[in-house]
Amino acid sequence: MDGFAGHRNGEAATAVPALDDVVTFKKKKKSSHGKRGLVVPDRRLGPSQDDKLAVMCVDGAILYEDAGDLTVVDRSYLRTGKFVVSASDLGGKIGVVTKATTSLDLVRLVAGEPVVVARDVSPAELRRVREFSVGHYVVSGPWLGRVVEVSVNVDVQIGDGFVCRVSEADERKLEVIGGGNGRQVTNIFVYPGQRVKSTPRLNGSFKGTVSNVEVGAVLVHWVASAALGTNPDLIKASAPPAYQQNLNDLTLFASSGDCFWGVGDRCFFRNAESPPPLKKALFNLGRRREATGHNLRPPMQVEEPMSVADTRTTVDVLWQDGTQWCDVPSASLVPVDIDSLNNYEFFPREHVISKVTDGAEISGTTAEEDLTADAPLVRYGIVRSVDVGDQTVRVSWFEVMEHGGKVESNETVSAYDLALVDHKGQVFYGDIVVRLQPLETAVGANDLSWVGHVIDLCDDGCVQVKWGDKTTSKALPHEISVVHGKTISEMENEMGDWMANDAIIEAREDKDEDHAVAPKVLPHKISVVGEQTISEMEEGMGDWVAIDAVKDAQDTDENHAMDATGNVTAEIRGNDDDAADVSGGEAGTPGVSGLTQGLMRLAAEVTAKGKRFFVCDPEATARLEPAAMENVVNQSNGGSSETMVVEEEVDNNICAKQKSSGNALGDALFHIPQFDVVEKSPPDHYFLKETEQGIGGGREWIKTVQKEWKILENNLPDTIYVRALEDRADLLRVAMVGAVGTPYQDGLFFFDLQLPPTYPNVPPRVHYHSFGLRLNPNLDNSGTVCISLLDTCDGEDMELWSPEMSTILQVVVSIQGLVLTAQPFYNESENDQYLGTPEAARNEVIYAEETCLLALRTMLHLLRRPPAGFEELVRRHFRRRGRFVLRACEAYLREACPVGMLDEEANTTEVSSGRTCSAGFRLVVARFMPQLIESFTAIDANGYHQFDKFLV
Repeated sequence: MDGFAGHRNGEAATAVPALDDVVTFKKKKKSSHGKRGLVVPDRRLGPSQDDKLAVMCVDGAILYEDAGDLTVVDRSYLRTGKFVVSASDLGGKIGVVTKATTSLDLVRLVAGEPVVVARDVSPAELRRVREFSVGHYVVSGPWLGRVVEVSVNVDVQIGDGFVCRVSEADERKLEVIGGGNGRQVTNIFVYPGQRVKSTPRLNGSFKGTVSNVEVGAVLVHWVASAALGTNPDLIKASAPPAYQQNLNDLTLFASSGDCFWGVGDRCFFRNAESPPPLKKALFNLGRRREATGHNLRPPMQVEEPMSVADTRTTVDVLWQDGTQWCDVPSASLVPVDIDSLNNYEFFPREHVISKVTDGAEISGTTAEEDLTADAPLVRYGIVRSVDVGDQTVRVSWFEVMEHGGKVESNETVSAYDLALVDHKGQVFYGDIVVRLQPLETAVGANDLSWVGHVIDLCDDGCVQVKWGDKTTSKALPHEISVVHGKTISEMENEMGDWMANDAIIEAREDKDEDHAVAPKVLPHKISVVGEQTISEMEEGMGDWVAIDAVKDAQDTDENHAMDATGNVTAEIRGNDDDAADVSGGEAGTPGVSGLTQGLMRLAAEVTAKGKRFFVCDPEATARLEPAAMENVVNQSNGGSSETMVVEEEVDNNICAKQKSSGNALGDALFHIPQFDVVEKSPPDHYFLKETEQGIGGGREWIKTVQKEWKILENNLPDTIYVRALEDRADLLRVAMVGAVGTPYQDGLFFFDLQLPPTYPNVPPRVHYHSFGLRLNPNLDNSGTVCISLLDTCDGEDMELWSPEMSTILQVVVSIQGLVLTAQPFYNESENDQYLGTPEAARNEVIYAEETCLLALRTMLHLLRRPPAGFEELVRRHFRRRGRFVLRACEAYLREACPVGMLDEEANTTEVSSGRTCSAGFRLVVARFMPQLIESFTAIDANGYHQFDKFLV
């Protein structure tokens, strides 16, 4: 175990101040403010006109200071389980806090001036003004719950011995005279000794001094039971009442992460004697009981709380590389947002599973098995250390993880080949856990021996737990159940009809609205009945199919009738007059909206990215901005290339310009049409069985489909292929080629589309052929395509589907231009906030490498099981581009070239200079190489022989 020696004697205070940091002022302040402050949310009304930070002082005053005038001296919110990095190496390894110790300096404000009461006080010796706060964990017998709302009663001494009790007090009923501030997550807005006055909400007017604050009742969301564990259905069925008035039945077990100690917090010593109770002439919500002379007494002496003047926090940190620092000053560390962690951030002693079967690793003849497959040879292990730069992990493999087992072997593997063990026993530092008890076991009212928090993960697979009764013991993963933390709003929503006050009822109503089942969109007045003749089908379809061929068939002999769906297709393909009328443009060349044209330019920019590396600054091309409508397209002219700027308004020939770009990849050599109509629906089409909706919605639906087909036929980019279906005009299948300069380079990606009967009032339905792989944050392993245009994720204005403007062409170019991009990290919408930060620098590389590996796996799946109707496209594409896929892999292995930095022939570019891919990435690529070579050999791909050396 390594001790901490790098940031002592004040050297730790180098981090930039942020919310919840304890800071010291560089400029001298009034003595009443003290020397320390806590950065709190800026509650100034309206948008602030400056970048100043709000700092709460020991006397409750709020000062607004420039960040440069503050120095971070403590981060008391760092608790066990928090992720951190060193303030001196923000882009380096990540650590997890395994122990945290905080001590407090306390003062009492005398005539507004702070007077020291005690130093180095443990928080365990103190109680806050309000005993229970929102988020606290409380125990009642065999039940563990979390407080979601607190009702507080406030006694106000108004003179002449009268004390008014204000029930369920808040800022709507009482106002602090002279103003007051406090962190409501930890304290109520008032405390004993404060001068307050009533508001018009109360039936009466008074001023006085707060003499007592007490919790009247709490609302508890029960989360676990000693006998039932954490099963939410069982908990809800048998839990105690949520509304708890007898607070003696509740024992405080732990506070939430938001309830840390900070400067300005008010408190009392827990074991201090309370003043004698005062007889109260009750004044409940402004209605006074008349007091007689014998119960009047002189005003009582109010015990005012102490105020926290300073905090000092030290922590123990376990780093990813296995080293451990002890007693580290918290200010020398910077917290890491847990949402910024990717799937490959492992930590020592975590339980992991191998995503690769032994068979795949040894033979190298089959594609890597999916983690969800039935794989009895999957290995379990414990992480020993992680090399962050190389993305490699040292793992001890066990024979049987669940029973402790013995170490079978130690191995350094790629982080991309590992996943956390996904079962209820997976625990981490700081987790709240319950020890499962037999149903017949009685748990005493004050027994806390069954609930605790994790303090260590042991090498033998066990978990070290500190229980609520202060004892410590080991537990096997299956002997405990983890209480997963939730937000207050999530718990309120789950409580449903447990709620017992207006505020929570409103939250429940919001939940009901959010989860209301939308009314079904009824299919058009058509039903397809099995075992019907063609004539019966025509007759049943009636006049909703407004095409001449069907009308003629209805007037002639039944033997001359045509298949109704075929007639729909015939009109869509052949009635140019209708097409001209619907599109409003020249017959056969329907107009393309400006938004779609912009997206097509964006797609052109993505597909031309390989050439752009030669003319653009690397930083400028690090991330593609969807708003950039001025597009740089590289034109190939013999052996040279030139840059062309595409104007904002682009005509319908834009795709012809795209087809001459450097990323055209010679697709014209395919002699495979980009758009075509095939006779029969592919049997593996995702939406094939959904026939109950019919195949359309009438004349307007047919005209809309006709227009869509014409737009696709004339305007598809050269790297997108679409097939419409004669027997199912509502279905389409789309193939896309991965663009140069992206992790998807030379890959093929397939999508199935369905046009609902109400199209275009609703967007098409789209399914991605994922093969069980989550290729992208917007393309998950279930095949869901998450883009705002499809109403599958949030969006605004022009990002949303428009029945008047949006088209299928817009959908497909949006997927290519906005989803299959060079930086998949930013496909997670919330990741925009990390742009330009160390978190982004770390994750951009990992996301790109993971995506490249998934694209290679997708290639192997496609070569084994090409989507029906596109078998020839798959074969021809990889026959011609297979050698460039292998050349790219060779560049990764031999030159450590980073992902996304190769040109169209898989040669390294200038922008790749000085950058490398990770060793963990190369380990997986090396395993894929033999599988790829054998797959390309099977289709006689061009130039595959030159890579036979990788088969050895």
